[in-house]
Amino acid sequence: MMLREEDMQARGQAVEDGLVAGLDIGCWGRPIITKYLDYVQAKWLHAVPTAHAMLFGMVKHHMMWVFSAAGPFQNHERELMRERLKHMHVPVDFGRRLEVTDQFK
Repeated sequence: MMLREEDMQARGQAVEDGLVAGLDIGCWGRPIITKYLDYVQAKWLHAVPTAHAMLFGMVKHHMMWVFSAAGPFQNHERELMRERLKHMHVPVDFGRRLEVTDQFK
């Protein structure tokens, strides 16, 4: 279903006003970002999971703060997280053999 921006906002507002149930129309209200930033269009928004955001470097400064002495965790908690993160890695090309494209040859 392709909706115009006005339709998306109207559906969300109807759910927030209690005129229709979110399950009935597949919507839980207006996107919170569009409530505060009226120049943002809802159709261009999507949630990026933190794990994916980390891959793109979007939460680098947040993670640096988390692991700093000024962060919210105590030393032993930060050490535990570091130990667990040592065993995590990004899969190479989702299990496929990594190939060099012509652009990088």
